[in-house]
Amino acid sequence: MLNISFYNQRCLDSLKKGLLIIVPQFCLFNAHKSNKIPFLGKNYDSDDDERKSVMSEKIKRLNFKHLRQAAWKGTKKSIPATTLCLLLFFMNMALFGYKNAVIAVPLTIIFNRLKDFPPDRWHPYSVMLINLVLATTAHLADMNVWLCVTLDFAATYLMVFLLTDSDTSKAYYSYGFGLVLYQSFSTTVPELRLRLMAIVLSCFIATLGLVVMYFLRRRQTGFKLDPRIFNPFVHLGGKTRDFLKGTARALKNLTAMLRFRLFYSSSASLQAGTFDFRLTRFAIRISLLVTFSFFLEQVFNIPKGYWLPLNVFIMTLNFYEDSMVKIKQRVGGNIAGVFISAILFHYITGFTGHMIILSIGTFLGYAVDNYLFRATYMTCYAIALSTLFMKQSEVFELRLAYVLLAAVIAIIGSRFIFANKKTDFQT
Repeated sequence: MLNISFYNQRCLDSLKKGLLIIVPQFCLFNAHKSNKIPFLGKNYDSDDDERKSVMSEKIKRLNFKHLRQAAWKGTKKSIPATTLCLLLFFMNMALFGYKNAVIAVPLTIIFNRLKDFPPDRWHPYSVMLINLVLATTAHLADMNVWLCVTLDFAATYLMVFLLTDSDTSKAYYSYGFGLVLYQSFSTTVPELRLRLMAIVLSCFIATLGLVVMYFLRRRQTGFKLDPRIFNPFVHLGGKTRDFLKGTARALKNLTAMLRFRLFYSSSASLQAGTFDFRLTRFAIRISLLVTFSFFLEQVFNIPKGYWLPLNVFIMTLNFYEDSMVKIKQRVGGNIAGVFISAILFHYITGFTGHMIILSIGTFLGYAVDNYLFRATYMTCYAIALSTLFMKQSEVFELRLAYVLLAAVIAIIGSRFIFANKKTDFQT
């Protein structure tokens, strides 16, 4: 009996000790939720406010630091491309006329893509040769509608097929820009000679820019400048051989593709497909859409008509899902760019003001990675150039009309003409 009483007393003492620990902790927890601890007679509201203000200040500093770093990174990234673009633009305008100022755009895109690559991937003579061929093709295609349809389809198909080496590769992009711009700013035979000279000089300056960029980062990357990069016989010989092989392969794939139905629905044809199968479908689709856009421009002779094939070319990508994303970004960026330009040009007039906006738009366009913002800035660039020769209201209306029409063409083409969907090719 004594033992049981002693045991019960021990249990009671343990329970009291536990309550003495748990109850105060529970009170502290509830008091903390109301920011008050009544039995201590102290209010902690002021301490919490102080902690919140300190934390808010730290977050602001971090955000400002992040924004500053992002701005500096974008500035460093944009300076080389902007410098080259504006140099080529004003140089070609002064030496070869305003029609050849557009050469700056495709060559700057090529420069921006190659500037981080080692010298053995520059192929400057190939870049020059392709641009010369595209300029000549554009000159011939502008002679009549039938040459336009034939040459534009062939040039676009070969360009996309030969310069695409993966599902996401866009090496063809800059050359497509060149084809559209060369054909839009048409030339006579004497003007064609000037354009070819302008392309040669511009390619030389762009290559010098790549060399300068190489020497600026040589210590970081450890690249060695291959002296053969400037040997035209070595590189043109090899690239010509590759081009002929690639052309034969492209024509073979095109012939094989024509045996398939235009709209596939069965999985059998997909199982028979390889990457060349997908690439051929994409090359045919974008060639048809761009050629159709050029056809509309030629037949109706619409002002600023090159904006239509240019936007169709930009919005049409390999896969349907990617095209939808690009279409939304392109349309949104153009609407925002037109709105911003309308505000800017209400206060800024004259040639100097337009050139300032053009330069700022170029700089910001190459500084950002988000395509929505890039499309916005490049729209300001295009409008700043176009409003020098046309009424602002007309330019705004045409820009919006062409981008919306191009979006409709790209959506229909990406959905129904040799459509490639990521879900269909997933294994």
